[in-house]
Amino acid sequence: MSIFVVNCLEDNFRATLNCGNGVIFQSSPIVSYLGLPYAATKRDFKPVLVKHVQMKPRKAFGLLISFRGLYRRDVLGRIYSAVVLPHVLFPSLLFRNFRPSDLSAIKVSYFKFCKYLLGFPLSFSNTDIVLEHKVKDPVVCIKKKYKIFEDKAKNNLLGHNLFPIYSNSSGS
Repeated sequence: MSIFVVNCLEDNFRATLNCGNGVIFQSSPIVSYLGLPYAATKRDFKPVLVKHVQMKPRKAFGLLISFRGLYRRDVLGRIYSAVVLPHVLFPSLLFRNFRPSDLSAIKVSYFKFCKYLLGFPLSFSNTDIVLEHKVKDPVVCIKKKYKIFEDKAKNNLLGHNLFPIYSNSSGS
């Protein structure tokens, strides 16, 4: 007869299931919701999310490498942007409090695989790729998305007395 023991650590939500002479099951402190990974602590959340987003250009590169000889570089660059950019922008509102170095890691990964796909050396300028081959810069797109979100939030708050800072009526 086997005895199952479950050990739960409350601080990082990790559970282990032991059965006699070995571990059968060990949960991860990372939970996925709506396709995005979430860690138990705020400190662990940023690196987990950045690593998740960095994997998306790699996967797209694997899918698009077979088209390398079929299309011109500018067309292939636009295809790459169309495939990868939604994956970068989907969690972008969570990047609001990230440091520029966190966003830089995403940008480096994005352009690294773009350069591999287009056949450029890694020393090739990202600005030249953006200007000549119509590849969108992910950090610029993230900032545009922030701006749109903030404008919509501000417009929704106008006229409400809950937040008099944004109210368009004069205070009494």
